[in-house]
Amino acid sequence: RLRGALDFQELLAQEDGLTGLLNARTFRQRCDAIFMLAKRHGRPLALGYLDLDGFKGVNDSFGHAVGDEVLKAVASALSKRLRASDLGSRLGGDEFAVLLPETDLAGARTFFTELHESLVKLAGTNSWPVGFSIGVAVFHHARANPDDALRYADGLMYKVKNSGKNNIFFEEYASEAGGG
Repeated sequence: RLRGALDFQELLAQEDGLTGLLNARTFRQRCDAIFMLAKRHGRPLALGYLDLDGFKGVNDSFGHAVGDEVLKAVASALSKRLRASDLGSRLGGDEFAVLLPETDLAGARTFFTELHESLVKLAGTNSWPVGFSIGVAVFHHARANPDDALRYADGLMYKVKNSGKNNIFFEEYASEAGGG
């Protein structure tokens, strides 16, 4: 029983308490291993950074309980689309990250376009005044540092925010230096 309780506590330490997705620390740790494997084998991967547009307004207008429901619903929609090898994380607040190993630009476009469409539909069905800005960085040769890759994806998400929000911006990185 002690081993079971310890295993359960370890699992809790790896998850975001609200959404059940990986927490930021665990996401970064697991990214390290996936990036190393992708680099070793010359395999592509895609990293997406998702931020909710207008989320503060949900909390301010409807209360934090509704805000929590929005975050849980986003996490659920994301989880339903993940393969066993994929990673989904709530980085904090209303920001999420998704790592798709063995995924090129075409696969990333399919995944994130379908995810975005389902999230927009979910928000509309529930009358939640939010949108979803997503930046997706696709690496043909995985970078050695997942933190750099996450910064690229975050930067792409801000390109979406600065150009009208509630959309997706994709960019490919073909070289080790991150240049497209």
